Amino acid sequence: MLITLLTLSINAIDLRVSLNTLTIQDCEGTGGTLAYAISPKFEIESTYTEAYLRGVKIGNTKESWNSFQTQRLGVRYYLKSYLDSQIRLFVSIGGEYLYKNTKLTDKTDTFNSYGLFGVDFAIDSSWNMEFLMGSSGKGEDATKLLNTPNYAHGFNSIVSIGYRF
Repeated sequence: MLITLLTLSINAIDLRVSLNTLTIQDCEGTGGTLAYAISPKFEIESTYTEAYLRGVKIGNTKESWNSFQTQRLGVRYYLKSYLDSQIRLFVSIGGEYLYKNTKLTDKTDTFNSYGLFGVDFAIDSSWNMEFLMGSSGKGEDATKLLNTPNYAHGFNSIVSIGYRF
């Protein structure tokens, strides 16, 4: 009986792994997502992103790209399905942790919130492609760049390709 229960729980696992590209304000980045479906409508997801902010460092004249990292933890809720679940609309909300980059600012790490709306297109039973749009919280000021731009906040657009196990 115990073996049967273990087999049932293993078969019920629904993991999704995705590679993402992100555009937000003056930043561009790439990342990855690992998600676990707790029901057909809900997922818990964690996303790590390595992004780059374009700017000129104080005391320099040359423009450069400056990296920063974010970690998101949130939930996804599937709103509606079309064409026998080939197309699904969803929302994702959660918290975002912005790691401090000493080349951009002297401030400590920052915690933000985010919200996204997306469309999931099933390519086949395992592969999917997603388009997401939404917003991130307050971000952070890059005090070590000229004009002190605010980064890691505002409108997000994300394209993702994923695989479901």
